[in-house]
Amino acid sequence: MRNLIWRIVIVLIIVAAALWTLWPTFQFYTMSPEEKAQLTRTELLNLKKRAINLGLDLQGGMYLLLEVDKSKLSPEEQKGAVDRALEVIRNRIDQWGVFEPSIQKAGENRILIQLPGILDRERARSLIGKTAQLEFRLVAQPKVLSQVIDLIDEKLTSKDSLAETFSSLLLQYKGGVAVMEDNWSKVDSILSLEEIKKVIPKDYVFMWGKTEITREGEKLRPLYLVKAKPELTGAYLKSARHTIYQGQDPAYQGKPIVELHFDKKGAAKFAYITGKNIGRQLAIVLDNVVQSAPFIDERIPTGDAII
Repeated sequence: MRNLIWRIVIVLIIVAAALWTLWPTFQFYTMSPEEKAQLTRTELLNLKKRAINLGLDLQGGMYLLLEVDKSKLSPEEQKGAVDRALEVIRNRIDQWGVFEPSIQKAGENRILIQLPGILDRERARSLIGKTAQLEFRLVAQPKVLSQVIDLIDEKLTSKDSLAETFSSLLLQYKGGVAVMEDNWSKVDSILSLEEIKKVIPKDYVFMWGKTEITREGEKLRPLYLVKAKPELTGAYLKSARHTIYQGQDPAYQGKPIVELHFDKKGAAKFAYITGKNIGRQLAIVLDNVVQSAPFIDERIPTGDAII
């Protein structure tokens, strides 16, 4: 009889543990879009991490097969066209907040995309298929960035003196700031608060850079404070070519890059911008993600740039 009681207790403990483990999964996949919208990005990401990952066949979602049209590209421009399209699509889906998407090449000219949990087909096609937006924005001077960070800290602690400060989530990185990948959603949620937006000067906005991996294997997301109004856009772009960097800059050495060439009017604008802002950083932004932010060493009259 005693053995039977112990068996029942063990079974009940196992069942309780299983239900406790499955609860986040049930909670996440039964929430309506309205209920998810009420959660912060950090809360939603934490809930998703605790839930069991259901495949496309179980939770539903979208399967897209895209083909890159190279018919209007020169032979030189066709090189790496699929890789460039892949990077643009990945940036857009990352910004959309899709959990664990699959984006990969399928053959020579096609890209296979799987979006778990996404059922709005038209919205997905509109997001992925729109023309890429290229912009050049001046990065705020270090003093301005420091002042804005202090203002955000003051705003957060004025509401709760024990609140985690904004600056404590930032790391000094390459002359600017970055965020550990695990803290990205927390920082992004802070920046999306209306009261925080009000303390950021109207002529500046925060923008994320691409995820980078340090020598220690840690994932970081650079964070940039840039001018709200672009200095130049891709409207003046004449051509873009994917290649491997062969110059002397160690930051790009041996890495794949995209060479940009502006038309005559764009080259004149680019020469003026670089000549006027020597010593400052110029962020090269693709679909609201900073691809790089090199320092301007000299006036560039040729209208050429790399990302």
